[in-house]
Amino acid sequence: MNMHWIVLSRLLGQTNYLLLSGYVAFIVSTTLLLFYGASSLQYWLLLTLNFLALFIHHYISLRVKFDGDLLQSLLQYQLSQKVSSDQLTQQFDQTMLDLKLMPVSKTGRSWDNRFKGCLKLFKIQILLLIIQYILLIVLIGLFSEY
Repeated sequence: MNMHWIVLSRLLGQTNYLLLSGYVAFIVSTTLLLFYGASSLQYWLLLTLNFLALFIHHYISLRVKFDGDLLQSLLQYQLSQKVSSDQLTQQFDQTMLDLKLMPVSKTGRSWDNRFKGCLKLFKIQILLLIIQYILLIVLIGLFSEY
């Protein structure tokens, strides 16, 4: 189980590189829109989509980074305090409830389910990055005739 924690926390730690790549796509897309876009409905729609994709990507990246850092900290805590996985889960759930970072319905889940949730967020981040690059490719296609 500890190896799952280590591998997943390292994987989730790569979120910064995905976010940086998303910012590159955002900057290039916005530059294309500013230089070649006309002030039409299509221009404003694409600009809005560009900003929306970035904001959502940034939010998901924050969540992924938080999860990765939490996993790493929890593993270190478990090893240093020599607490069982069940005790750690109870302490973690109570802390998350106290800070209102988790609904009551999600307490008591197995760590496998929690890991799946972390991976799902990471996959959503990758999907958002792909959407940003698709938007960039569409913009390049639209403005290539200029």
